[in-house]
Amino acid sequence: MHEANIHLALNAVPQAKSYRLEIAQDEKFNNIFDSLEVVTSDYKLEKSLLPGTYFWQIASLNVDDKGPYGKENTLVISLCQVHQI
Repeated sequence: MHEANIHLALNAVPQAKSYRLEIAQDEKFNNIFDSLEVVTSDYKLEKSLLPGTYFWQIASLNVDDKGPYGKENTLVISLCQVHQI
């Protein structure tokens, strides 16, 4: 199985101390694949994803509160075959 190197670049929020990142297998986020707190606006996904369509959303976190989740985004993982000649 081939693993993809997936980097997510986020728009930084000046007051945010960190971000809540959720990755789901459905656009309503009923089937969450991963939910984690990240401290930078550039994140490399550490878990491997099987080919398919995933959805991700992000919310900023500060000391007192969590901001609303932004618009969900789509992430499509597909297999790429390399043929040797």
